[in-house]
Amino acid sequence: MNLQNLYGRTKDLNYIEVEKLGAALSAEFIMAYVDQTTDDEINTDPVGFIANALKLSIGIPFDDKIDLIKGGNSVIKNNITVAKDDYLSKIENLDPPKEHIKSSSSVAAGGFYRSFGALKYEDLSDPLKIEYIKFASNLKYLIEALAELYQSDKSNKEKARQLYLDSGLDFSLNNLTTNIVANIIYPVFPTAFPLTNSYCSEGFKFVGLERLRKNNSNPRVYIALAEQLDSIVFDELGLEGKDRHFGVIDKMFYFYEMGDSLLSFDSPNTVLEREYKYQSNNPDKSHKRNWKDIISYQVRQLCYEKQSCDFTKKEFLARFTEDIKEVFPNRTCVKSGVNSLLIDMENDGEVELLSKGVYRLLNEDMISDLHAEPYSEIETEVPIEPYSIDNIITDGCFLDKIKIKKTLKRLSTKKNIILQGPPGTGKTWLAKRLAFALIGQRDDSKIRAVQFHPNLSYEDFIRGWRPSGEGKLTLVDGPFMEVIKTAVDDPESKYVIVIEEINRGNPAQVFGEMLTLLETDKRTPDEALELSYRKFDGERVYIPSNLYVIGTMNIADRSLALVDLALRRRFAFIDLEPTLGKSWLDWVKDKNGIDLEFLYEIEKRINALNEEISTDTSLGAQFQVGHSYVTPAVGMNITDAKEWFGEVVETEIGPLLDEYWFDDLEKSRKAQKCLIEGLQIYVG
Repeated sequence: MNLQNLYGRTKDLNYIEVEKLGAALSAEFIMAYVDQTTDDEINTDPVGFIANALKLSIGIPFDDKIDLIKGGNSVIKNNITVAKDDYLSKIENLDPPKEHIKSSSSVAAGGFYRSFGALKYEDLSDPLKIEYIKFASNLKYLIEALAELYQSDKSNKEKARQLYLDSGLDFSLNNLTTNIVANIIYPVFPTAFPLTNSYCSEGFKFVGLERLRKNNSNPRVYIALAEQLDSIVFDELGLEGKDRHFGVIDKMFYFYEMGDSLLSFDSPNTVLEREYKYQSNNPDKSHKRNWKDIISYQVRQLCYEKQSCDFTKKEFLARFTEDIKEVFPNRTCVKSGVNSLLIDMENDGEVELLSKGVYRLLNEDMISDLHAEPYSEIETEVPIEPYSIDNIITDGCFLDKIKIKKTLKRLSTKKNIILQGPPGTGKTWLAKRLAFALIGQRDDSKIRAVQFHPNLSYEDFIRGWRPSGEGKLTLVDGPFMEVIKTAVDDPESKYVIVIEEINRGNPAQVFGEMLTLLETDKRTPDEALELSYRKFDGERVYIPSNLYVIGTMNIADRSLALVDLALRRRFAFIDLEPTLGKSWLDWVKDKNGIDLEFLYEIEKRINALNEEISTDTSLGAQFQVGHSYVTPAVGMNITDAKEWFGEVVETEIGPLLDEYWFDDLEKSRKAQKCLIEGLQIYVG
């Protein structure tokens, strides 16, 4: 693919100009909504705030976007309507795609509604509600800060990206990804933040960044992706200033994904292709090859091995499918990709279609310099960051190293553990980092996270019947079966599934026969069982030994039943407690600049509160207040520590205590008063 050629053709079609105008309008929609949203509204429905901000950035109709602006604010609505009409007037003569006539964005809403859009705030536990409130508040602050910076210094993408990294957005929360936030902040600061939606996956694969694109839970990886695109694409195109708008790359990759025959993306004068080596008369010679070149080479390799220019598609797939999968692990359908490339080779005059599935290589000289040795592998892997117990500690874990080591050892030997503890003890946070440490690297592709809830069933989690697009019912694998298949196909790697709030569902019912297969000594093909729903007669399934399960459990939720004894026997249970102490003190002081004396006072008061809760006969130790409540996000700018702690007590700890002592609210009020009364800021 020639980047200059692709950029020129995409620009000639006016899609880049239309995208820029659409992004500017999306930013106006988002800011109008953010400006009128109060903190109280976010505290009432943080999920709704995030969802609405996302809706305003993606391709839902204009009328639906305008409806999200409060009906009572006619001035804002009128301004937005005028901006919309002005946008439509500007793109009228640009022959825009139909998506941009209906909306300011061409990003489809489908994936969003299947993930975050399905989340119900009212179904969340109270500690999780608090975490989503934090996320929404931090997101609102980030949007406002980015908009202000863009108005004053559009070229300062470095500061914009640092604001994002310092925002405290916690992507360990279920269904919240960097991809979702990217859609929201891209139009607000389009020269700093790329879109990472899956419809451009082939473009990201081509430039060797698909693994970074798919890592949608690590904000630093997202920023690394943005920086890579800066150098790989924008620098190559020679774009400067406002022309380095990430809508340019989005539209270029979109067209590359389409493979539109009207657009001649490929040319002999390649400027950006992957490293690829094969054996030739000059074995030291290195070539750069893309997907098409690789298939072309393999066709020549097959013909050399057959000593014939005639070959069939069936022969090709039998010979090279496994090799292709190894080189391109993210390509979901090799067969369709090969079909498309053979058609391209036919159009380019490289092969001739003799009959259905039968081809002839037209240039015999193309195989004359090949030896019979198979091609060497392509260097496509993006470096993965190593991860160990030390990384868990440096990331902000306050447990001592010995306990982390013991927990990791139990996970390794038992294969199934549950982290249980009071709210705010960092169960989900620790679960994902234990998974990284077990794997040995920070690789999100080997971790699957799900959340149990009262309505989750075996059919959702394992396998069940679902309607297909043809109006029929189809057996569809759930997340657990999907990760099982992935682990079985890759026995040399370790995989982890993290199940949040495992006791909020009915684990025995959700796991079904899989409950038996979870046992450590049943992780072999010999112990395979038939599922309740089989895709073919005699199908048997087992859980491989390289798949590990980490559950989290809030032991303070009175609405949850006791865990089934059969489940308990198959899991090791790790208790997590509020962990305030030297590690916590040093962390908060270093990361947030709060005075140590003030932190000592917070520690003393939280410990006193937890002692009172533990000795209360109606509560107990499982209802203690975790350290997460008083651990600010990394980089959070706290200029008034007393004000910050007061807000935490008022909006987070206080409501929790009101729920604990719902029959004695005076006791709750007294406890809250003890937390904040007489606090002083110490000045050294």
